[in-house]
Amino acid sequence: MERRATGRLGRMSEAVARRLPTLTGAQGVYIKGLLRRRGFERKRYELGAGQLVCWTGGRGTPVVLLHGFGASSEWQWPQQMVAMVRNRRVIVPDLLFFGDSTSRLPTPGLALQVDALVQLLDQLGVTQADFVGTSYGGFVAQAMATEHPDRVRRLVLVDSPGSIFEPADYTRILESFGIEALEELLLPADEDAMCRLMHLAWHAPPTIPRFLLADARRALFRTHVEEKKALLADLLSYMGQGHPLPEEFWCRTLLVWGAYDPIFPVTLAERVKEAWVGSRLVVIPNASHAPQLERPRLVNTVLQGFIDAA
Repeated sequence: MERRATGRLGRMSEAVARRLPTLTGAQGVYIKGLLRRRGFERKRYELGAGQLVCWTGGRGTPVVLLHGFGASSEWQWPQQMVAMVRNRRVIVPDLLFFGDSTSRLPTPGLALQVDALVQLLDQLGVTQADFVGTSYGGFVAQAMATEHPDRVRRLVLVDSPGSIFEPADYTRILESFGIEALEELLLPADEDAMCRLMHLAWHAPPTIPRFLLADARRALFRTHVEEKKALLADLLSYMGQGHPLPEEFWCRTLLVWGAYDPIFPVTLAERVKEAWVGSRLVVIPNASHAPQLERPRLVNTVLQGFIDAA
């Protein structure tokens, strides 16, 4: 009897815990509140490719910020959004299968992401924009420039090698992290994997207790897991061959790279710059795979100096 009651209480405690607001959730509420105070609006757009949630704010030449694997867009671009909204129309979507964006179509991949972005721009009345993509978002941005060059004015890739990424680069990642598939790195299954992901994104990661890592994993990495695995499989199918950047974009492309990125090292950035003659490379010191989070002021200066140039 006592064992049965204990088991019932344990299940009740778990159910109550799932309904309680998490610390990660509270941080998300704070970020959303900050963005709304700066004039941003968050809306859901019904598209043929699915439902896309997007932040928009400001006036001027449009700039689209595309996030990488991980949480929704506001977690990856908050400081850039606040800075750019002063003189730009800033468009920051959750890509399909991230945050609250989703699709019923059966083929998750770059083509579906690009299709959704084109439909979103059409609904917003935007004919052309600057595109800034970090990590996975950079692959999407390059695919956008390749398939719809008339919709892209300038291109910025943040720690994202695009079509220069080759099978040998993927093998190096697996070997250096001791994993069998990229999803083990980008879709953390436990607190140890969350800790590894923090050390990937940050050169000097903040110290976070394990219970907070568990909280963050539950809040940010539990949705659309199978679809995200399909996105990674689709991405790897393009290694060394897909979405070559048109030559007309080489001189309109900026590469922004964390000096200590362990997944896409600076040597890879230098290969990209060599392949795209006329492109520019800025290496961000004391930063890893997410320099826009770790060195936001410097990254903001670099981004705005490039996209605001005549």
